[in-house]
This record gives sequence, C-alpha cells and structure tokens, in this order.
Amino acid sequence: MITLEKIDRELINIVDDHKLNDNLVGVAVRINRDGIAVHSALIIGVDGDYSLFHFDGDVLFDNPTPTDQWFFCKSLEFINAEEYSLNFLAHCKIIMQEDPPLYGFLFDGSYYDEQGKYYTETGIRNHTTCVGFCIKVISGFMQSYNKYFEFDDWNEDSMEPIIEQVSEYFQIFFQTLKITSPNITEDDFRKYYKRITPTEYVASAYLSDFPIRKQSIDEIIHNVRESIRGKRLSA
Repeated sequence: MITLEKIDRELINIVDDHKLNDNLVGVAVRINRDGIAVHSALIIGVDGDYSLFHFDGDVLFDNPTPTDQWFFCKSLEFINAEEYSLNFLAHCKIIMQEDPPLYGFLFDGSYYDEQGKYYTETGIRNHTTCVGFCIKVISGFMQSYNKYFEFDDWNEDSMEPIIEQVSEYFQIFFQTLKITSPNITEDDFRKYYKRITPTEYVASAYLSDFPIRKQSIDEIIHNVRESIRGKRLSA
C-alpha cells in the first residue's frame, strides 16, 4: 500500500543531497510558493554528482543541480541506478544533440529511442510539455517495456483545469500542427491533445505496473499532492 508516510519518506528535496543515493535516476518537480508542482525534470546522479535534465521551451541540462529552486525528487526504482545511471546520463546527453521539441500539449506515444533519436509512429512534429519530454526520455530507456504511460487513459478533458488560460489554444495549436504535419486530422489531434500534470508525473514513480494507468495514479494523487504541499509550506 502506498501511504502518505511512504510518499513523504521517499520524496526528497534535492538540496538534501546527503539523503540521495550516489547513483540515481528519478523524477523531479519544481514546487511554487503555494506548494504546487509546476515544472517537471529528471534527476540523474552518478557517483554523487547530480544533474537535472528538463524542457521549458529549451532542452536544459543543469549540472550541478540548482539549489535556489524548490525541486523535489523521487527515484525510479525500476531503473537499476547502480548499474545504469551513467548510461542514462549518456542517453540524456545524446538527446541534447537532437532537434529540440516545440512546446505543446501533445501526447502521441513518441519517445527518444535507446540511441537517443526521436521516434514517432504518427509522423507529427515533436511537440511536448515538460512532463511529456521526461516521459519520452524515460520511455526510450525502458527497453523491456512497451510504454511507460497508457496515454489513452487521458483525454481532452484533462485540459479543463487550465482551459481558461488556453481558451484559444486548441485552434491555434491545431493550425500550427497543420503546417508541420499537413496530414493530421482534427480527430487525430483530439486524440493526442491532453495534459498530464507534474503531480501525476511524480505519482507515477511510486507505481510499478506498466503501462501506468490513470486510475492507479488517481488512487494516490491526493496523498502525493498533500506531501508535496506539506514539504514546501513547512520548510
């Protein structure tokens, strides 16, 4: 059972590097003053040297990790970091040589393969969010699994919490995609147009049945949200 106590225990502020394993591959999120996770990253530790890999409109590799921002992390236990953290670091550095993504709420199952190359079956130009970028990186490294997230569990309704901020975004984004991917239909776009939040991304690190299902995340999301908020506001 994934309890609040377990979540609290395993969610670590990256400035507390003495609590981190020397070799680590994990999810990381930046938390705002209100205790809300607002940005996602990957944390990689190799022999006690920690880096953040993430996307905020640009692909960023931060080494050392920033100590002036509220980043918390949770290790990905299905990756044997003692054996593979250096490989994962290399995976990230190769990805940096690829054409950078464009920002957009699009989850079409694309990923960065084991050679760090962008792979897509849809043929759609690489658009992604900070969460989507991290999932693409993890998915390509998970050679023993078909996929990390079951994207079909999320749909256009996942945009509702921020719909007022992006009231015109759907049509603008769709018309942009039509330029770079002229064969895409509105039905295709609606299938891939969705949002996975940074908090859901953190919750996935506590799960071990793949692909990750939204129902499994929903069962623990409240405790994950409370843990994130409590750690930020009590510090």
